[in-house]
Amino acid sequence: MTQSSAFSLCVATVLALAASVDSACAQGYPVKSVRIITPFPAGGGIDVVARIIAAELGARLGQPFVVDNRSGAGGVVAAELAAKAPPDGYTLFLATIGTQSINPFMYSKLGYDPALDFRPITLFGEVPNVLAVHPSLPVKNVKELIAFARARPGQLSFASSGLGTTPHLSGELFRRQAKLELLHVPYKGGNLAFQDLLGGYVTMMFTNAPTLVPFVRSGRVKVLAVTSSKRIGALPDVPTLDEAGLPGFDVRSWSGLMAPSATPPEIVNRLHGVLAKALEGGEVRDKLVAQGMEIVAAGPDAFARIIARDTAIWGPLIKELGLKLQ
Repeated sequence: MTQSSAFSLCVATVLALAASVDSACAQGYPVKSVRIITPFPAGGGIDVVARIIAAELGARLGQPFVVDNRSGAGGVVAAELAAKAPPDGYTLFLATIGTQSINPFMYSKLGYDPALDFRPITLFGEVPNVLAVHPSLPVKNVKELIAFARARPGQLSFASSGLGTTPHLSGELFRRQAKLELLHVPYKGGNLAFQDLLGGYVTMMFTNAPTLVPFVRSGRVKVLAVTSSKRIGALPDVPTLDEAGLPGFDVRSWSGLMAPSATPPEIVNRLHGVLAKALEGGEVRDKLVAQGMEIVAAGPDAFARIIARDTAIWGPLIKELGLKLQ
């Protein structure tokens, strides 16, 4: 055997041993508690999702999965912390469309790179927004709303849960595609915006379905359309905006689990396998559906493609609108 061949054999042996060690570590993972950094406060929708997932992972893997709420700056605080965590599988990140596909365009400087600093594990599901109007508005569908707004340029308003949120960007995309002049009224949170919609202080808003369903039944709001490409189970009789005359309109928020980018793929695959099985059916799936989520259970590669899809949608629109947060 030549010296070169011997060296190559040695390298191959070392790599094989390293791979077998990684595989063994993944099989034994986890051996201690795991932290899931979450970008919003306790009690909100994302926090509820995080706690459902954490409880299920803990039950299936035999170690505590602890939710660590690190709110601030639209998810930037949590994302920066997660990106710098040791890539050993014991710190995970509850990512959202905001942290991965919107913040890079809303902030001049970020302490993390969504594409380079994280490894996707599993996207749990997507949550479409719905277009709701105050019941006093004399319209029955999107076509009538567009005609009504065009006859009153600049007189109708749409509320949102804040600048750069998906409800805000849904409204901007609607305004642009329908060629309308609408006044954006941002609030510090969706609940405040929704209360003013109920009170008739704003004309319309985009928000998530679970918030609206009880008020739709009582007649306090009218829902005209959903923002996803397909109708949703919570409101099966409500058309999509695509069906209502805005071709290609498809906006969905989402949340999913990620890890620091250098986390071993064996650990990532183990976590995805457990989550995929949990999302197939049963209590976990039912709880997430109750939060208005359409279950997707996308694996690492599909999750990455969804992030790229939404980045391509929101980047140009945010730049066009000149939106920036400090």
